[in-house]
Amino acid sequence: MRRIRSDSSIPFARRLTAGAGALVVTLAALALALGGPQRAESATGDNVVFILTDDQAASELAAMPNTQALIGGQGATFRRAYVPYPLCCPSRAGLLSGQNMHNHGVRGNIGPYGGWTRFIGRESDALPVWTSDAGYYNVHIGKYLNGYASEPSTPLTVPPGWDEWYGKVSEGPLYFNYQLIEKTGPGDAPELAFYGDQEREYQTDVLSDKAVEFIGSAGSAQTPFMANVWFNAPHGPFDPAPRHLFSQTGPLPKVQAFNEKDISDKPKWLR
Repeated sequence: MRRIRSDSSIPFARRLTAGAGALVVTLAALALALGGPQRAESATGDNVVFILTDDQAASELAAMPNTQALIGGQGATFRRAYVPYPLCCPSRAGLLSGQNMHNHGVRGNIGPYGGWTRFIGRESDALPVWTSDAGYYNVHIGKYLNGYASEPSTPLTVPPGWDEWYGKVSEGPLYFNYQLIEKTGPGDAPELAFYGDQEREYQTDVLSDKAVEFIGSAGSAQTPFMANVWFNAPHGPFDPAPRHLFSQTGPLPKVQAFNEKDISDKPKWLR
């Protein structure tokens, strides 16, 4: 079993922003900033940390004061957000391609018209390839696209453009007893790493530790970096870190659509 270095007593946002003075942004439009498929000739030199959570409602930020203060409060927030296809894999494919679903072709989370295998053919002309061409050092930490490396025919696969890679295999449990495919440098071969059921192996902590460690080591480098930090949390089964069990006082705010009584205007599958 791998030993995990952890400093999980410090909130992730505080550790991340204190780690290297990097520019911390949630930048879904980075593909457009680099010119999309036309690409850009050079990067601005800003470091980019792209933090992505899974199935999180905006109202849940009420329980995340550190994130609000250290990231939103010291940067920019938005009152509205728009998504052309509010489903996991098509949205992630859109973030990586800068395209809508009818162009990138990922129409669901699983096959035959969805999942990671539908996007493989487009990975050679996607965001990490563009940023690499623009002089960036690219690191992915966490979840990728649904179905990633879960088939025997795609073992230890690292998509093009990533100098370092710590991608979660899309099968089995989320927060404990999971697997990451890890490539620790541009010339290194990927290896399969297993994480168990010890408190220090809680997935969100492991991913945030890897992010903080990378940013800390890259702080003095001349090459700009892009780091994806893509969490499974707070996606169901909603397992908190053991230290956070029963720490939430009262329910989170309910969104307007919670238990909507009249769904006659919704798609047939939902009705």
